[in-house]
Amino acid sequence: TGLEIDILGKHKRRDESLIIECKAKQKPHSTEIKNFGFNVILAKKADFGYFMHTEELDHQAAGAVQELLSEETYRKKVSFLGPTDIFEILIENNIIKPFNASGLPNGLLPYKCTLVYGYFGLFYVLIASETTSSNNFYVFNAKTLEEITDVTIVASEDYSPTLSLEQALKIGLNEIKDKSHKVIFKPQTTSEIGGLPTITNTFAEISDAFNKEINSLSVNFSHSNVSDIHLHDIFVAPDLKLMSNEKETSNTVYKTLNEVIDIEYEDGIKFLLLGDETSGRTTICKYLFTHYYNLGFLPIFLNSNEITNIRSDAFIRLVGKKFKSQYTTDNQFESYPKDKILVIIDNFHKIPNKNQEFWSILIRNINSVFKNTILIGSTLMPLESVANKKNRIKQNTFQSYDVYNICELGPKLRHKIINKWNILGLTEDILDKNELRRKNDHHFSYVQSIIGNNYVPSFPFYVLTILQALETGATQNHSYSLHGFYYELIINDALAGAVKDKKEISLYYNYLTDFCYFFFEQKISEILVSDFREFHKAYCDKYQVRIEHEKILNTFTNAKLLCVNGSITIPYKYVYYFFTAKYLTNTIAKEDTREIISKICQRTYQNECASIIMFLTHLSKDEFIIDTLLSNAKKIFSEYNPAQLGNDITSINNLIKEIPKQVIAQINVDEKREEEIEDKDEIEKLEKEFEEDKVKDYDLEEDIDTISIFAKVTHAFKTVELLGQVAKKYWGEMDGKRKYEVTSETFFLGLRTLGFYLDFVQTNQEFLVIHIRNIIEQKHIKDRFKLIKSIEETANDFIFRLCFLASWGTVNRISNAVGYEKLNTTYDAIAKANNFNSVKLINLSIKLDHFGPFPTKDIENAKKEFDKNKLSYLMLKNMVINYLYKYDTTRELRQKICGLLDIQIKQQLMINATSREKK
Repeated sequence: TGLEIDILGKHKRRDESLIIECKAKQKPHSTEIKNFGFNVILAKKADFGYFMHTEELDHQAAGAVQELLSEETYRKKVSFLGPTDIFEILIENNIIKPFNASGLPNGLLPYKCTLVYGYFGLFYVLIASETTSSNNFYVFNAKTLEEITDVTIVASEDYSPTLSLEQALKIGLNEIKDKSHKVIFKPQTTSEIGGLPTITNTFAEISDAFNKEINSLSVNFSHSNVSDIHLHDIFVAPDLKLMSNEKETSNTVYKTLNEVIDIEYEDGIKFLLLGDETSGRTTICKYLFTHYYNLGFLPIFLNSNEITNIRSDAFIRLVGKKFKSQYTTDNQFESYPKDKILVIIDNFHKIPNKNQEFWSILIRNINSVFKNTILIGSTLMPLESVANKKNRIKQNTFQSYDVYNICELGPKLRHKIINKWNILGLTEDILDKNELRRKNDHHFSYVQSIIGNNYVPSFPFYVLTILQALETGATQNHSYSLHGFYYELIINDALAGAVKDKKEISLYYNYLTDFCYFFFEQKISEILVSDFREFHKAYCDKYQVRIEHEKILNTFTNAKLLCVNGSITIPYKYVYYFFTAKYLTNTIAKEDTREIISKICQRTYQNECASIIMFLTHLSKDEFIIDTLLSNAKKIFSEYNPAQLGNDITSINNLIKEIPKQVIAQINVDEKREEEIEDKDEIEKLEKEFEEDKVKDYDLEEDIDTISIFAKVTHAFKTVELLGQVAKKYWGEMDGKRKYEVTSETFFLGLRTLGFYLDFVQTNQEFLVIHIRNIIEQKHIKDRFKLIKSIEETANDFIFRLCFLASWGTVNRISNAVGYEKLNTTYDAIAKANNFNSVKLINLSIKLDHFGPFPTKDIENAKKEFDKNKLSYLMLKNMVINYLYKYDTTRELRQKICGLLDIQIKQQLMINATSREKK
């Protein structure tokens, strides 16, 4: 490596690296300590670093260690192991036994005892003092503590066929060069040195076949950079929602899987994980197996279909049988300590005998013989109590288990799995971090748009399928966008696995199209089986086909496209929206269908309508759909001019004397990004809980002239998103004029919405100032003298900040909706035709977030133009600050841009600039 590193290793199952530095038979210097820290954190960026030394540290070296460990960055990653630590580890893992000086004969006192570790074995060499003389040494086997009486034997046939043990010891150990070997005549018995009645070390090597199985993915994914993808390459530990066995707790408690498995259980490891079919239950089982194996447990992996006998002895035999197939060892399963054995049972809900009492007795029997058990099952598993036949008292089957639901991946974990996918096959030396961040952002945005408003469950399977579709970029139907292809892909895969006669797939596809549109037309979310029979009869008559309704239901249930549980429901939103939109695209030539599409486009403030239009644009680029979207977009806030953020906001700029000082902290870009993604995570959790309480409600006959202003703003921004999607998806297929029309309307619908807001503020400015001033006076009635500014200034400042936030949010929303490097020519055309500050800011936002090189020239030109416009200049500054927080830049560029825009760089005396101060 060119650096002094003894071991640089990578874990064979986990994506982790470590550095080990060993200093044997010499005292480490302080410079060696510092070089070690540099190697771990900066040069090699390892996950762990171990510095091992067999001599105690001197004062300077010990000081260097303390200095290193005083910083959190190093404290989390590096460990220093001295002689005492090394002895403890070797003893704890049964590699050696502790030497017991009390077993020496009277008059024989230990002067010095050295552990010798070489090619020829492990030995204790004892220099003992008998009265005043210390000319003798004694040798013991460090593994058994048996005394070695003959040191003339060959040290090791492999090492040297002629070198005696005594010669080898004296070569390696200066202290005994001039000493004589002696023997203690009192022999030690096995009982005195401890013996090995049972195995205390749980280590057993996983068999090659099972190791391959446990590191494989349940679904085959392909990636252009690597030939094989293993579990540790892309696995992320999901969040879990704590359940109170029979019902959810009143306060929702979320934990990560890693938090749950790091809990120290006093009475043994016992928890139950529940998840949907696509939640990755089996993958989690494999991860748990590897995790606990690395912690020193002996995990045994079972599938529920292997459990056929309820008796304890039968279960023990089954576990023993699985042990033999999963491990390679000569030791008997019975010899391992029971408190280190961990039984993991996958698909517990599929145990052949589904009788609840059978489960209850089985769980009781398992708990009686194994301390540690993890069960994985379906969310449909009944957790209700069962009655004991003798006393009729109800007892909960899983009362001794902590019960958790496997949650969908939130923004933080989606981002993590996207990053893992994007770095597959890349090494540190060829990795452009800013390019990776842009790629992650693009893929994150793409995944988010497909997952949408819970259209697709945000489980790893779906996220990885999207990433693989992005990787290949291929579609089966060239009239579809990649989005449309993705939805069709997972539907086709589901049907292919459930339909036995492949000639019938088109029938089922068409059936589901009509069925979903029937739900839309009737405004229902479920249907009774009796009513379904009527629909089925009508369908068969319409298409002149004959097929049993039970066969239809069974096929769709097996494909997980319908759910039958008392009534019939469509389990996933994407299925409903995809096939409803499919019906509309199939019949778009009909006047009735066009009228429905027009009504939907006019009501995108309703979630149902916005979602159907989104799927329509995914499935088709029909001119009627785009024309209708554009026509309706032009009507929204048509009475307002687009916000130019120039002379039209003079009164807003006059509210303050000078713009607030802008300060940028020296931070770690990745840590700042992580902060922001964690904020998104919290927001999404709250939104999901809110969405669960909302009732499905849409009305195609609602009078759009009477909707609230809030609904109108929602309508505007939803339409901005839809137009942006059309522009980005079909950038290579639309002619220049059409592309300009769609992209410019995306800009100007957003800017008209902002224009409405700013016009409202300026028209009512005097009233707003008075109202806010009154609030401030009431709030500070007792301590108003403490206000740094006057009440008038504070009120004006507050209104200015509201206008800034509205402008900032609108520009970013437009940029996110339509930002795409392939549309660069169209952006330039819009800017050339509309010399507005607002348009320039949108283009700058797009370049900063979606293009590669930093647009220095554009920033310099904008600074000259915005210098006298407080709000536009403040937005320019914040765009640059936002960029500097998101991407690495050179110190020269950072200082140049901050100097140009009068942005103060906050100096921080912190190693590696790891401040978590909020911007």
